[in-house]
Amino acid sequence: MNILNKIKKNRLLKNNIYGKKLIKIIYIHDYVQLYFDDNSILNLYNEIKIAGDIDLIIGKTIKSVKLSNKKLQLIFVDSFVIEMSMKDEDYIGQEAFEYNSGSSLIIG
Repeated sequence: MNILNKIKKNRLLKNNIYGKKLIKIIYIHDYVQLYFDDNSILNLYNEIKIAGDIDLIIGKTIKSVKLSNKKLQLIFVDSFVIEMSMKDEDYIGQEAFEYNSGSSLIIG
């Protein structure tokens, strides 16, 4: 991902999911779906790490989003973090993530 695309996607993703509450996490075969309180969904296709108890992260609100060439971090209130690698060698498919709100589609 070139630097301009990274900046644009970072801003778009931040603007779309900042302040959203996580209501459900579903593991589907080889990827993870995060459902938010506005009916938007974030699919994460690369391997993820969750800092904090997975059962306790449900209901938490995103307070920060960081996207770089190395990783995507979703930082929630109470210090919960979902992190996914964005390194080329860690891609399982062509995309690392897909965010869909019904009116916005962001693919990275």
